[in-house]
Amino acid sequence: MTFTLNRLKANGVIPDSVTAECHAFTENSESSDYEGLANDVAGYEELIKGCKAIIIATETYRRENMDRTDEKRAWQAVFSDEMTALAHKNGIKMIHLSMHMPYDAVRYTDADAVLCAYCGNEMPEVPTEYNGNTQTYGVNYPAALITVFGGSTPAGKLPTPLPAYTEGVGYSDEIVYPIGYGLTY
Repeated sequence: MTFTLNRLKANGVIPDSVTAECHAFTENSESSDYEGLANDVAGYEELIKGCKAIIIATETYRRENMDRTDEKRAWQAVFSDEMTALAHKNGIKMIHLSMHMPYDAVRYTDADAVLCAYCGNEMPEVPTEYNGNTQTYGVNYPAALITVFGGSTPAGKLPTPLPAYTEGVGYSDEIVYPIGYGLTY
């Protein structure tokens, strides 16, 4: 996020006053560097007041990770659902980024926007100037954030059809988004 915002500010896409706070969690997060919030949505209520938008990125690797009936496996989906409800309760927009495979895009229908930015091949040059970061990540993260903040226009098309998804049941034969679907603005 810091890498992306600094690039957008340097290029005059967003004003210097734009700020963001980032929280990153894994399945086994018991705490975080962010005031012990971990995956507990209730701890975010005060933190999000005054925000214009919340951006959540998930990396869903299998259908079972989307189904609330198994909260241990579907912790990302549960957290996203609860954060979306909290955001809307506070009049804040929710943007959901599908970062691994596009199939979970049909899962987050309550979000105000869903952006598919899959294919997490590592960046050839790792931006290490931020907090000594040496961890690589996919180019899909900065690309998605650049689009969210208006630095690029989405033009991608789905390489696969996305079927409807129902909690506790799974995917159906109904196609929500056909192959080649994509929006621009």
